[in-house]
Amino acid sequence: MKYSEETSYFKSKSSRRKIGRIAALILIFVIGAAFFYYRNSLSTKIVKVLAATEDEPIPVTKLMRQPFSLTVPATGEIVGLESTPVTTPSTGRGSLTIAWLIPEGSFVQEGDPVIRFDSTEAKLNLEKQQNVLDANQENTKIKTLSQTTEEKVLAIDRTEAEMDYEYAMTVMPQDETIFSKWDIITAQADAHYAKERIDFLKNKGKTQQRIARADQQILAIERNKAQAEISVLKRTLDSLELRAPVGGLVLYRRDRREDPKVGDPSYPGQVLVEIINLDILQARIYVLERDG
Repeated sequence: MKYSEETSYFKSKSSRRKIGRIAALILIFVIGAAFFYYRNSLSTKIVKVLAATEDEPIPVTKLMRQPFSLTVPATGEIVGLESTPVTTPSTGRGSLTIAWLIPEGSFVQEGDPVIRFDSTEAKLNLEKQQNVLDANQENTKIKTLSQTTEEKVLAIDRTEAEMDYEYAMTVMPQDETIFSKWDIITAQADAHYAKERIDFLKNKGKTQQRIARADQQILAIERNKAQAEISVLKRTLDSLELRAPVGGLVLYRRDRREDPKVGDPSYPGQVLVEIINLDILQARIYVLERDG
């Protein structure tokens, strides 16, 4: 029994050795076949690396000078280094209302209109003051004519009073033996009345002259006031159209990041637009940090 087990053990061990030899032979055969198949390629690479000579140098790349450009996304703006502001004029009437505004980005020459303000109120006031001036001139003519007429009438009355006084003094009875006392008293009363009338008319003439001068002064004050108002209103109307002081590009001056528009109020000294000198510009470009 013991002999049988030993025999079986040796047979199994011999079988495993044969299988190992066969596997080793197969592996050697595969490696040899692969080497034989890729022998040209392997030999070429080994020769180039280990046996490089002047006839077969290591491959290199030649560098040549040529333009290089890199394009990245960016945003930016053109900024004028020299700009001329167009300010809202001071008219003494508070704010002005924008009636027309030149489009932003327009190119203008010196003297071209850029802003117009609403002139409705100024035109109405000008018409009103013109009517006041016309009425004043008519009143002045009427007053002058009336004063001239009153002076002529007063002169006639004064002449008549002087003639009455002269006549009363000429024919005044004084002899009580010839004229009655009543006639003498009546004649003296007539002469006294004529003298008083002359003095009254003189004083009346002076009073009328003072009144006439006062009336003329009042009319002159009203006339000067109306003329001054008309002059101011005309200057105001002329200033309601703003023109470009220089040539260039029109840009809006944004207040609270809002564009000025028709109907907006504008206050004295406020800048609505500015004229950019196109000969002096600067570009501002904004690029992301990862693209820089």
